[in-house]
Amino acid sequence: MSKPIEELTFSDSFMFGAVLTRNLGLCKEILELILDRRISSISFSNAEQYLEAAPDSKSVRLDVYLEDDTSKAYDFEMQAYDEPDIAARSRYYQANVDINLMAKKEKYQDLPDSYIIFVCTKDYFNRGLCKYTYENICHETGDPLNDRTKKIFLNAAGEDKTISSGLRDFLDYIAGKGTHSDLTERIDAAVAAARKDRNVRMAYLSYDLALQSSEDRGIAKGEIISIVDQIWKKLKKNKPISVIADETETDEQQVERIVELIHSHGEDYDKKVIGSEYMEKYYMPSEEGKSRYHR
Repeated sequence: MSKPIEELTFSDSFMFGAVLTRNLGLCKEILELILDRRISSISFSNAEQYLEAAPDSKSVRLDVYLEDDTSKAYDFEMQAYDEPDIAARSRYYQANVDINLMAKKEKYQDLPDSYIIFVCTKDYFNRGLCKYTYENICHETGDPLNDRTKKIFLNAAGEDKTISSGLRDFLDYIAGKGTHSDLTERIDAAVAAARKDRNVRMAYLSYDLALQSSEDRGIAKGEIISIVDQIWKKLKKNKPISVIADETETDEQQVERIVELIHSHGEDYDKKVIGSEYMEKYYMPSEEGKSRYHR
């Protein structure tokens, strides 16, 4: 396990989701603090989502997804590890939220307001602010597009004095500076309770195993893509299967399977596509975790 559950804090993505999906009142208070407005009521679209979703690279896992009584949608994310392109990630999350919303609507104009909110432990925009709010605007006029979407990035490392004392205390708590308000004390108590909750502990075990499996799969895919390219280059030299297997230190059955996939693509050779197809058909992690693909 990457980290014992006893060491998880609110700034860990799993604990963030576990605490907020189990404490609707806390979630509502934090949202109101960030948005600086009252919300009549909120509800979770899937309160158990964090228990069910595996951290798979092909699907998005929303930490906390909820809607208010006016159908406004909120995707609430904790960002405590380094993200090389957080803007692109927010775009991907927005697309997934819109797809979910569109499934409930008949027309584009029925799409409600939506907010993608990232709680970050670092300043991704290097302007020293504690809160960055983005929406689409026209470059020529400066007018907003009014597509009813906003992206908010909180920065726990920010030092500006323009935010409320409540939001400052919340961000200090995220930064690991302790509890200095009634809200952060209640969040901290909820974290302590979640660590002891049997259902949360079992969910974390499943989550951590799924995460490790996902990481192993990524390593295996990289290995396969490299082998595919080696085999393709040797095929171009008309080398037989047995020689290719010997030179790539790969068994003949695996070489035959990859060669078959290469031939099926004809002139449209793409090592990444073929590697992905191989993984889908033949990937099978061993019990020991030593052999990451079926040979």
